[in-house]
Amino acid sequence: MESMMPNWSRVQNQTSTNFRSCVTLAGFFHSRCS
Repeated sequence: MESMMPNWSRVQNQTSTNFRSCVTLAGFFHSRCS
């Protein structure tokens, strides 16, 4: 399990970056529409 940790943290970091930009984009469009 520990040998998987570096890969997992890289994947998790990539996921949270995508999630953050997705949320920011959604918030941007939401504030434009309302």
